[in-house]
Amino acid sequence: MFSIKGDYYTDSQYYATGGTRLEYNLINLDKFKLGPLAEGAYAVGSEDRINGFPYWLTEDRLYAGGGLLLQIGDNDSAFNLKSDFSIFAEQDEATFQRYEGTLSYRIKNFTAINLNYTYFTIYQLFSNAFQLGIQYNFK
Repeated sequence: MFSIKGDYYTDSQYYATGGTRLEYNLINLDKFKLGPLAEGAYAVGSEDRINGFPYWLTEDRLYAGGGLLLQIGDNDSAFNLKSDFSIFAEQDEATFQRYEGTLSYRIKNFTAINLNYTYFTIYQLFSNAFQLGIQYNFK
């Protein structure tokens, strides 16, 4: 997977990121997948705002790393977990880890409880997120 993202802020600042992510399933069963992943990105911004106010921004950033990808269940299962655990090295910053995933549990045919999470062990440059929701599909 390749990605390119650009942001322009109303105070005339910008931030552009290009990245890639490679995944391979060593174990590839119907409802269980496990394998390594590798990821890297380069970003360029108009100035350094690593204090996070009002948003994170760096002039020059390069990071890369790898980890483990796990999937239990599939879209038709009552229980579905997709998660990855990665460690990254970054230019001019400490090594950091990322824990990311989606957990879904179907209660009824059209109703599910979803949990999404992203957690970084680095203090700056990323935001942690935890989301809990109920999904109902009208079919």
